[in-house]
Amino acid sequence: AQAAKLRDLCNQVFAEEGVPWACYGASSAFYFFLNPNGLDIDPMKFDADAIGHAALAVKSPLTDKLRLAFLVNGTDITAKPGGIVSAAHTNQDIQDTADAVREAVRMMRAEADLKAA
Repeated sequence: AQAAKLRDLCNQVFAEEGVPWACYGASSAFYFFLNPNGLDIDPMKFDADAIGHAALAVKSPLTDKLRLAFLVNGTDITAKPGGIVSAAHTNQDIQDTADAVREAVRMMRAEADLKAA
């Protein structure tokens, strides 16, 4: 349930910030789809199964910058990029991670890695 909450919050951030990215996953996992091919997606309606494994597996040149932006904001993710949520993650941890997503997006926009919304 905590991972689902995190995925929803991340997608809300992407929608609010006007970034065509999405957070997806199942069970305890969350992954970020950074949309390297510029597909027309809505983060709030993203269906990873419809996109397909081949498209999800394409590594974005922004992956490393996203992870660095997370680290600067006090959160770490895996290089996939993504991670695992456990029962030990509190509601505050989930909110802090979503806040780190928003700050990462804003930092990357300020660095001209993302277009303005």
